[in-house]
Amino acid sequence: MKGKFFPVFIITLVLWGILPLSAFDWPQEGVNASSFSTQFGQLRGGTYSNALIFAEQAEVSAIESGSVIAILGDNSSEMGWFHSPLGNAVIIAHEDSLMSVYGNLSQVTVSPETTQIPKGGKLGTSGFSGWQSGQSSLELQVIDTEQESSINPRILMPRFPEEPSLLLHGITAVGRNGEAIELRTRKSLSAGSYKLYRGHDQGFFPYKSRVVVNGAEVETLTFNNLTRSGRWLTVVGRKAYNVKESYPTADKQFLTEVTLAQGKNTISVTIADINGKEYGITYTLEVW
Repeated sequence: MKGKFFPVFIITLVLWGILPLSAFDWPQEGVNASSFSTQFGQLRGGTYSNALIFAEQAEVSAIESGSVIAILGDNSSEMGWFHSPLGNAVIIAHEDSLMSVYGNLSQVTVSPETTQIPKGGKLGTSGFSGWQSGQSSLELQVIDTEQESSINPRILMPRFPEEPSLLLHGITAVGRNGEAIELRTRKSLSAGSYKLYRGHDQGFFPYKSRVVVNGAEVETLTFNNLTRSGRWLTVVGRKAYNVKESYPTADKQFLTEVTLAQGKNTISVTIADINGKEYGITYTLEVW
């Protein structure tokens, strides 16, 4: 265990503004757009994933130079009373109040005496030591300690020239009575307020969603970061949405809430990957 134990309150941050692109690098060799089992912002265990979780085991390196401020062990003899949900992990502090967290390591190779590490410095090997399930290895988190927010690691990393195609399907409108109406099959609705959702699965996750009604933008949600509102992690658009609002069920992801007036209404839904490639669909509805 590292001599200066990292305070438990900062570990709590691990479990919870768009930053300029940085010269950070990937923590594993051979990373591509299909290397992740869970994307930042996806539904994970009843909350938002505040990490980028890799699918394959590999040697893990520091994404940027910094100060090693904690080396966490998976068992209670190393952690005292605190059992790390990250399993074996290394935490590094960088400039601009940023902190990177490398969890779920099968082996840590950093010496407990290490205080500084260069970019690309070896940290260990990813494996399966944290509280994860399914196909998963390294859990990479980036924390803004000043803003107390979780940053999407992908906005800091080199981009891939190609991203997997996104799937835009199952657009439904849910009225105040709770009825879910699939817009692909229903072309008329009563006037009123509706929450719009897209079909959500564990496939490739959109970086951004946008809804336009009758030519006016209603909501844009971009998964740059997650902030805390009370006890909830939230994604921020025109308001902050907690996980229960974003994912009322495992197969639905919130897009926006709209008010439809009588007459013809046009609803356009667009999702985009991190490179800005868009996938869209438009519905024209008669509202009575």
